[in-house]
Amino acid sequence: MIVINYLGNRVKGEVIVRAQLNGISTNPGEAIVVTGDCPELGSWDISKAYQLEYINSNT
Repeated sequence: MIVINYLGNRVKGEVIVRAQLNGISTNPGEAIVVTGDCPELGSWDISKAYQLEYINSNT
């Protein structure tokens, strides 16, 4: 895992994050989401979390 931390004023703008999860499989109808304790990540509410996009069988 790589953790990137930024200390200072918040930056406003569009952010693109690319994540590759190896060894994880899903079935039709299942999803992998990113959530957290801040409002931008849904405040731990799964219905407000960001769903990862399926690219291919490895990404």
